[in-house]
Amino acid sequence: MNQEIQNIIEGFDGVMALSFIRKDGTVLEECNSSLPLSIASVGKLFILGTLLEKCQKEPEQYSLHHRITLGREDQVGGSGLLQYLSEGLEMTIRDLVVMMMIVSDNVGTNQILAYIGDPEGVCNHREENTDDNEGVSPEPLYRLGDRIQGKRGLWYREASQKGAEAVKKHLSSLGIMNSGVLRRIAVTDDELEGGFALGCTDEMTAYLVAIENGKVLDEAYLAVFNEILKDQQFKNMLLRHMKLADFTEEELPGLLQAGSKTGYDGDRRADCGWICTESGEMYLYAIIANGGRDTRYSMDNEAEMAMAAIGRILEREYLT
Repeated sequence: MNQEIQNIIEGFDGVMALSFIRKDGTVLEECNSSLPLSIASVGKLFILGTLLEKCQKEPEQYSLHHRITLGREDQVGGSGLLQYLSEGLEMTIRDLVVMMMIVSDNVGTNQILAYIGDPEGVCNHREENTDDNEGVSPEPLYRLGDRIQGKRGLWYREASQKGAEAVKKHLSSLGIMNSGVLRRIAVTDDELEGGFALGCTDEMTAYLVAIENGKVLDEAYLAVFNEILKDQQFKNMLLRHMKLADFTEEELPGLLQAGSKTGYDGDRRADCGWICTESGEMYLYAIIANGGRDTRYSMDNEAEMAMAAIGRILEREYLT
């Protein structure tokens, strides 16, 4: 392992794991790679892959063009924009996936999990102005405990859990047993314990190996997968200092292409994705930091700065 990277990982005041590999699976750098850690919103990467496989294999039930209408009962706090928009917004499944991935929208995430679990129900099931919904606060439903609304709320929770189980099945079919989505983004107090998603960096990169080598998605859906990752907005972790093509409009030599998903929650940070060199070589990575003292949601968060420093070393050693 590169000594500079090892020093950064050992100097971090929590636990850090790293896998950096070639597209063919050749391991270049790794540390604590088989250790399951919290990956926060990076778990949405697994949801994306599961959904696209469903659309590919079961087109009579699943489609990126299906439309749903968001209601007040669908709201959840945390990251994203949909919780702040007007009730009654109609969106396609693709719209929700884009929101889930590029701005890590939690409302979109829960909708997609429920759609995976019960596609017909998400598109058609709505109980507006029933006795079961009386007395529900108009505020977002994050951490409202027992005040979650009646029949719709119970169905929504069950559909989301079925979606999480489908993600687990999707991953296990690829031999990925210790990484996955545990449940939807917490709506009620009892869903907070245990977190949203876990991952091992070796399994996360193994997942990308399967995806990028065409073992899961056909050419059309792989293009959708990579396009959405490329548009992801938060590139302030491993990719922060890299010479990325989407950071400039200039025609400069040696620019890199990258697609990724980041996640952060309290003392947890994670980043996972792919990097392509100008010559077309693809590299895959996953990096996780848990347990650091610095919990600030800030660009100079200690874990994010450490990841950025590792990214700079990887670029120097392998990507230029």
